[in-house]
Amino acid sequence: EGHKFLAPNANEAFYLFDHRGQNKLWAGATSSTAANGYPLGRWESICHCSNATSKLCIAGRLHAQCTSQAAFAEPLGAPVFRLCSRGHRRGEVVSGVHFAVHLRVASSGLLLCPCISLVLTDGQEVGLVGDALGPVPLTDDFLVDFAAVDQGRNLQLDIIFRQKSGKSSEKTQDWTLRTCLRDFTSFNNRGPKQIYLASSVPDACQVHL
Repeated sequence: EGHKFLAPNANEAFYLFDHRGQNKLWAGATSSTAANGYPLGRWESICHCSNATSKLCIAGRLHAQCTSQAAFAEPLGAPVFRLCSRGHRRGEVVSGVHFAVHLRVASSGLLLCPCISLVLTDGQEVGLVGDALGPVPLTDDFLVDFAAVDQGRNLQLDIIFRQKSGKSSEKTQDWTLRTCLRDFTSFNNRGPKQIYLASSVPDACQVHL
């Protein structure tokens, strides 16, 4: 159980939208919805929970279209999606608990690497738990169904990756990959909770919510 979704203006809100229209998904949103959904870019605050004991469950679907693998060639790859709970922002650094999806180049495609980590106020990242699934073809658009739970101590990320039908030229059947990550931490669990969303490499992978 937890409090109802509160937009950044602290007023309760019910959202009903058609992805074909030009809609704002939350107060303060920097873009409108497009044909594939809401385009993610720099950090955006989507929710403020004034009660420190709130239990958070954030679920959704992402559509990812990768156009270049250069950004993911580093040993740890690069994040294409981040969801931060217990967030505190100072400049470009958003500290808190990060639920993320990294992409990493493999010999025959891309590895899909979901993880849960802590980001400190100086920007240093401390990994808690993660997984590596795949590889999948770079040419594939894929969908990500996610559910992130933050109970103030216990954390869980359920995630399913699906090939968007009809996009692969290398496989005759659609692929589906899934995992569940769990850990616990008391980091930043006092005081109000701020929730942020971002995509870190929009030039290499366009991500829509």
